[in-house]
Amino acid sequence: MPDSTVGIVIIGRNEGDRLSKCLASVLPTAQAAMYVDSGSTDGSVEMAQTMGANVLPLDLGSPLTAARARNAGYERLLSLHPKIRFVMFVDGDCEVVDGWMHDARDYLEASPECAAVCGRRRERHPERSVYKKLCDIEWAAPLGDALSCGGDALFRTKAFTQVSGFRDGLIAGEEPELCLRLRGAGWHIHRLALVFRSIKTNTYQVTPRSNLFQRNTTGDALISAMPLRMRCFRSSLDVTRMCRKKVRAILEKAHSIKLSQEPCLGV
Repeated sequence: MPDSTVGIVIIGRNEGDRLSKCLASVLPTAQAAMYVDSGSTDGSVEMAQTMGANVLPLDLGSPLTAARARNAGYERLLSLHPKIRFVMFVDGDCEVVDGWMHDARDYLEASPECAAVCGRRRERHPERSVYKKLCDIEWAAPLGDALSCGGDALFRTKAFTQVSGFRDGLIAGEEPELCLRLRGAGWHIHRLALVFRSIKTNTYQVTPRSNLFQRNTTGDALISAMPLRMRCFRSSLDVTRMCRKKVRAILEKAHSIKLSQEPCLGV
């Protein structure tokens, strides 16, 4: 049964089948869902409407950022359902593991000092690409109290509204920046460590319940698939050289191989 205290904001652009899987995983769990679209041309808007989500197309005349999309979806959702107390932000290429939303809501109910809870995001098929494997390693953050969460997290509306949400103009790093302000206002952030429960479908591997997300990314393009902190190093040659060593070490550890010392990764 949908939870009347929880609303969902999904953001995306041209996610296709990934968006369909995302919506199917969250729509049954909440009273209302708002899909915010950033100029899709693949029928995402029509699909979301057909599946039962409210849709908010962003004005393309202003810069498109994930922060802006989440804020717009949050504001529209709360205007339609002002009694919602918790809002889950989900990227359109992610699926939420069955049962996680209920447990996350229960944690916030029992922890009035906590502003947001997140989980362990996972690549759906890390074995298919070294870049997917890198992302999966990147997301292996410690469980328990945290300094920040990612873009997929359940927020307490009281806390989110108190600090005025994300900063629209940030093109990256909007989540840690928001969490910094939340912690400065006295709130806590928590990454859930829950009792394991295995799930399995025809395409999924056995997954612990504390693993919040399994990615559906299909592209192996280097820059789009790389974690943010690796993408940002392209702006500085000195930083690039330093990060090459770090990336090489991660690759060698993940695949038990020894890589050439020649410049790599197309930077």
